[in-house]
Amino acid sequence: MSRSKQLLLDSNLLLLYVVGAADPKLLPKHKRTAAFEFTPADLELLLELMSRFDEWITTPNILTEVSNLSRHGVAGDRMARVSDELTRFSAFGVEHYVETRRAADDACFRRLGLTDAGICVLSETGVSVVTLDAMLADELARRGVDVLNFHHVRSLS
Repeated sequence: MSRSKQLLLDSNLLLLYVVGAADPKLLPKHKRTAAFEFTPADLELLLELMSRFDEWITTPNILTEVSNLSRHGVAGDRMARVSDELTRFSAFGVEHYVETRRAADDACFRRLGLTDAGICVLSETGVSVVTLDAMLADELARRGVDVLNFHHVRSLS
């Protein structure tokens, strides 16, 4: 992977990043990251992938999903640390806005939803994508996008 210098993580992987960056010990305790059985080793693998790129990009839809998902299963100081990590990511990540109208016009919108349709639209700019979503990965691969299904990477490591 890495025809592009820009990397986009789907919502679940950005959640892995922000929860793990806040505290890797939270991964098995956080409702959403526990559902994916994320481990500190997954975080290390993701960080290694991320280090291969010059720029990390995202969308307002992805950040909104991560913000909402991050609030499930943690409270108090832990939630504050996770929120702080999302704030840090938003400060150094590059946010690209995809109009809802444009995303809804994309062929994948009905099957994949608004956030993933925005990823499909943004992928037209040549960004590389890492996702947990097999349907999204398949759609992007059909489009010739540099895409990696994180489940496949996990199974190889």
